[in-house]
Amino acid sequence: SFRKGLTRLIEWRKHQLLQLARMMQDNGDAFAESLAKDLGKPRIEMYFSEIVSRSPAVRAHYGDSDNRRGSYNAVDWQKPWKPTVYKGAKGIILIIASPLKCELPSDLSLQPLLGAIAAGCCAGIKPSELAPHYAELLVDLLPKYLDSNNYRVMTGAVAESTKL
Repeated sequence: SFRKGLTRLIEWRKHQLLQLARMMQDNGDAFAESLAKDLGKPRIEMYFSEIVSRSPAVRAHYGDSDNRRGSYNAVDWQKPWKPTVYKGAKGIILIIASPLKCELPSDLSLQPLLGAIAAGCCAGIKPSELAPHYAELLVDLLPKYLDSNNYRVMTGAVAESTKL
């Protein structure tokens, strides 16, 4: 799917970012509830720390999307050559969320996904097996909002992570 070049289009990336924000907004209560079950913390805390905190990140990536194309000459005054940096999608990434119970699952899965979408990369997301309610919610919701040919959620434990 990456080779087709769809992820290279800035407008497509912006649409996917907005879809991710819409997923969080439409299902904020479900995310907060699943995270509260997994982490044993108050639902309201999960809502504000995991859901509300994503909006500024989405806006930042959305606003910066137009700067993610083109090229520029890197400053390297000590060398006789003129290196050029080409901005663009590099390929496919795998996001494996840390299995630490103290970490917030969306910081480890959705935050890197924002960067992958903004950069034009396809992504596979493997949420922590220690947050099963959150992982199942991602499995259910992500294909409804994002292009399932470019963004997929895989669940499992150590054996599945090793295969990935």
